[in-house]
Amino acid sequence: MDNTFIFLSSTFIILIFSYIFYFHYLKPYSYFDNLNIPGPRPKFIFGNLFDTVFCRRHLCLTDHVQKYGKVFGLYYGQIPMIHVADPVIVHEILVKQADNFINRIEFIPSSRKSVGLIDARDNIWKLARESLSPLFSPNKLKVMSQFANDASFNLLDKIIKQLDHDNHAVDIKELFYSTAMDMSLTSLFGIEPTGKKKAELETHISNFMGAFRRSISALSISLPRIYNMLSLLISYKQVMGIIKISSILREIVKNRRQELDQGLSTRTDMLKLVIEAEHKEKISDHDIVQHCFTFLIGGYDTTASTLTFVAFALATNPDVQDKVIQEIDRY
Repeated sequence: MDNTFIFLSSTFIILIFSYIFYFHYLKPYSYFDNLNIPGPRPKFIFGNLFDTVFCRRHLCLTDHVQKYGKVFGLYYGQIPMIHVADPVIVHEILVKQADNFINRIEFIPSSRKSVGLIDARDNIWKLARESLSPLFSPNKLKVMSQFANDASFNLLDKIIKQLDHDNHAVDIKELFYSTAMDMSLTSLFGIEPTGKKKAELETHISNFMGAFRRSISALSISLPRIYNMLSLLISYKQVMGIIKISSILREIVKNRRQELDQGLSTRTDMLKLVIEAEHKEKISDHDIVQHCFTFLIGGYDTTASTLTFVAFALATNPDVQDKVIQEIDRY
């Protein structure tokens, strides 16, 4: 009797674990097979992360396009994602059926619903987009273009001074990131890009972006439950970066609001436009801080990395560089 009970109990436990193992760890990898979508075979738990996270992503994706065609599937952990390289289908997704493709992957799980455009979902994202879209009209952007011009002239001055001091080399990447922060502070918040606040923001943004390192990204995607349990320990710098950035932004919003209420500043920047939109739409200070966070994160690193890549591309293609110089001289 005892042996029979032990046998039946052991069999039942094995069946339960087999069921869980199959439906949670094996069955998800049959998704693309059922849809006849080609793609490389996934690896257990990690899927195709080794083809995207632990390699040069653009080269891997280019190889996949050549091997599997312009529509293929990859597994990010156990999450199936269809990759599209056909311009017609991309236009269909991003333009004609944009309302059906709103949400992004939720990188930072939160118990509070986000209103920032990066993390907002469904109708919340739509409302936020409708509130912010008028701020990016050509006339308003033209008014703020002077901030970019001023930052560009300051960049040229820094390059010339460094060349006068050292004729051999200039760390252009560092200068681009500094310039991107200058443009962010002036055009977004109306703050002069000097002093302690700039250095603090650069440090905290670096800590925040550092949490998206390849190993941490792979863990968060392939084993999300384990990552959520260990997130504070693993991503401590990222969490503290978010807290510090949000604290600085709340202070900036408070001070900027006081300046506008007292008529101490008339310059037009993005924060002023958001605060003015608050009177037309239901935008709280919490919402404004999240929008500012989105603008800062979305504009700082992308601007700096794009400028760095352009400089690299021009330096390694001198014939194109000569054409650019000729066009500038003609202008």
